[in-house]
Amino acid sequence: MEKDKQAGITKLKLRLDAVRKTGNAENIKQIEDMIAELGGETDASETATDASTKNTEGQDVAGKTDSKPPKKIPNAVLQLFIDESAKNVVNIAKPSDKIKNVDCDFVKGRKGMAISLNGMSSYLELPKSLSIKKNVTIMLWVKLKRGRLNWIISEGENNKAISLAINDSTFIYFLAGEQLTSKNPVEVDSWTHIAATWDGKTQIIYINGVESNRVEKTSPTLNTPTNPLNVGREAYDKGRNYFGGLIEDLVVLDKALPAEEIKKFIEK
Repeated sequence: MEKDKQAGITKLKLRLDAVRKTGNAENIKQIEDMIAELGGETDASETATDASTKNTEGQDVAGKTDSKPPKKIPNAVLQLFIDESAKNVVNIAKPSDKIKNVDCDFVKGRKGMAISLNGMSSYLELPKSLSIKKNVTIMLWVKLKRGRLNWIISEGENNKAISLAINDSTFIYFLAGEQLTSKNPVEVDSWTHIAATWDGKTQIIYINGVESNRVEKTSPTLNTPTNPLNVGREAYDKGRNYFGGLIEDLVVLDKALPAEEIKKFIEK
């Protein structure tokens, strides 16, 4: 009974918040009276959004996150942030970027909000490529729905620039058209942190902060891609190999981070 009453109060507060925006004093007073009859309070400082994110015991409901954008990470050229209030994705590293969102949803992730991709049609597309010439770190959390070929991020024809994919539950890191595959597979439906770096000499993949594979690459040529960077599908062969799963905290730096710095990001 008490839960039903609290649910009713929450619904009325949602209505009250909407009506307050119209400025209709009569309707506002009517809804306030209804809330009072149920034993609720109508503190003007509490919005309906605040009320809807609490359960009957006043605890935050799963899914409520801080919508305040984080500070830009040093050397970031791509730092995705989900703006819950506007229901869109922002590149903190370059806020002026207009990111195209096709069929992506936003859901609760590990700690904040995650991008949900359906593996069939959803992806994000930046206005242009990152155009990194040397020194790079790609970091993100992923939760796979399946282990078949999925493109996580992709830029450049035939991956002559920088791309990251997964196939048979192992990660593939493309650099200048050549690939490095992680040695240890990852679990489907489980959060995994992946980092891929290149310092001009060595290409490395880390899984959950632990080095998984490396190869020496002294002079790869990174072409300047003519097509934009895509998240969740191939950039050069559009319409194939969509990523199915969740992505959170995607960051690309124009600097190769050492293992100890990558672990700090994981522990945040």
